Amino acid sequence: MNEYINIYMDNPTAGEQDGTAVSLEDAGNAPLTAVLDASKNESKTLRCALRCQEGYRTAGETTLSFAGATADKWSLSATETGAFAATLKITESIGTGNTLFWVKASASSEEKPGTDTSVKLVCKAPVLPDD
Repeated sequence: MNEYINIYMDNPTAGEQDGTAVSLEDAGNAPLTAVLDASKNESKTLRCALRCQEGYRTAGETTLSFAGATADKWSLSATETGAFAATLKITESIGTGNTLFWVKASASSEEKPGTDTSVKLVCKAPVLPDD
């Protein structure tokens, strides 16, 4: 992720500038979290957003994906009820208002209880200054 675009959580509103910024570069102060009961094969969906800093916008395709030991337990969708996949591509330009997307965390009964901090949400986007 670069310094001109960030991911926001805590139920951001489309087009607004609300939400809590997700931790950057392993800071760990505001991670995306989902408490799940693996014995019940639970999953949880989180509403998130992408937003550029004032004076910047994306140009071209923005790609979100996960990296880490259990990245396969996480998926992404452009809508809450849409198809979830390992990668999400956003073709619309992202500016200073929230562009929403959804993250799903899943657990399976073969997992042991624990805290997994190995997974990172990766955002790749060409960011340019506004004209």
